[in-house]
Amino acid sequence: MGSINLYKIDDSKIDSFRNALKEKLSPQDEHIIYTDKEGTIKFEFALYTKCENSKRAIKWNWLLNTFGMASITLATSPQAILLVQNEKGSLYAITYGHSFFFGGQVL
Repeated sequence: MGSINLYKIDDSKIDSFRNALKEKLSPQDEHIIYTDKEGTIKFEFALYTKCENSKRAIKWNWLLNTFGMASITLATSPQAILLVQNEKGSLYAITYGHSFFFGGQVL
């Protein structure tokens, strides 16, 4: 099982966080909303992802090449961030994969 990171987004930074997230990751169309019996929204969930099929060269290919070895490329890492907003407006970001680097920079 992979690791996750959980962040509480500062209330004063929610709008800027959402805007930055939309610039870097793709929002999924469907939002999941949980309500109580009276129809009051309790939680709203939104998923943002970035799954590229591209490859990148490793930074130390120069060392392999010096010894006559072929360069190595790696698939870029998928990212996903799940946003959870409660009825009081507090926003939490749960990061998966390599998304914690993005989450840590923006939060």
